[in-house]
Amino acid sequence: MPLIDRDIAAEALRIAWPLMLADSIESILWLTDTYFVSGLGDKAVAALGLGGYLSWFFFSISTLIVTGVLVLTAQHLGAGDERGGISSRG
Repeated sequence: MPLIDRDIAAEALRIAWPLMLADSIESILWLTDTYFVSGLGDKAVAALGLGGYLSWFFFSISTLIVTGVLVLTAQHLGAGDERGGISSRG
C-alpha cells in the first residue's frame, strides 16, 4: 500500500494551487517592497518588517474568526436550522 494515494494528492493539489500561487505572489511583493525600501535605511526596513508582521497577525486573527463563523453556519444549515439558532422570541 503506497504511503500517499495519487488521486487524493492530485485532488489536494487541484484545490490548493490558487492559494499556493497567491502566497507566492505575496512573498514576491514583500521582497519587492523590501528591495525598494532598503535604500531608505535600516529604520525604514525595520518599519516595513514591523508593518508586515502586524498585517500578518491581523489577517491570522481575522481568518480564525471567519473560519469559526463558517463552521457554525455550516453546522446550523446542515442541521436544517436556517435561522442559525436565533430564537423567534427575539
